[in-house]
Amino acid sequence: MRYNILHDGTTTIELMPFSTMSDEDIYSVIAFLRTQEPVSHVVEPTEWTMMGKAIKTLALKPMDDGMDSHPEVVKGATVEYGKYLAASVANCRGCHTNRDLKSGAFIGPEYAGGMTFEPTPETQGWQFVTPNLTLHETGVMHGWDRNMFFNRMTAGRMHMTSPMPWGSFSRLDSTDLDALWLFFSSLEPVENEIAQVVFEPEGE
Repeated sequence: MRYNILHDGTTTIELMPFSTMSDEDIYSVIAFLRTQEPVSHVVEPTEWTMMGKAIKTLALKPMDDGMDSHPEVVKGATVEYGKYLAASVANCRGCHTNRDLKSGAFIGPEYAGGMTFEPTPETQGWQFVTPNLTLHETGVMHGWDRNMFFNRMTAGRMHMTSPMPWGSFSRLDSTDLDALWLFFSSLEPVENEIAQVVFEPEGE
């Protein structure tokens, strides 16, 4: 979780960036996972193309955020805590910032959306594009107030195959939601029109 190194010692693409989580939070995740009942479920390894294998071998390096320590971020209704949640825990930044899926590199303005989730069997052929979360008039939250943000975040899933983990976000407490709202409200508005965020399977 800190360095993006798999159990076999190889490095993987940084698509779920938790390297900047506090030590305490990472230890808490590990402690929780160790309490779970073991489940027998074989997950087949990812198949890499020749290009993917070359990138994995030659280009992917362990994560290094340049931080000497990862202290606890005090929980509270603050911009600082909201930034920590959005960037290090909830992965808002990881999905709502456009990325090169071949390398995992960020290629768009932070939180301005535009990352495409291609159709998969899990999404039943539906395709999704992440919306702009800045409060610019082209953003999905333009014109929202705190109550509207709370209502949407606690409403849960509207599209059954959406990659957004709505179940988890709908259970955030009011302090977490306040912090996220304050953080998103503090962002510089970015113009990025996402004309359509959900695409039906081809042929339907």
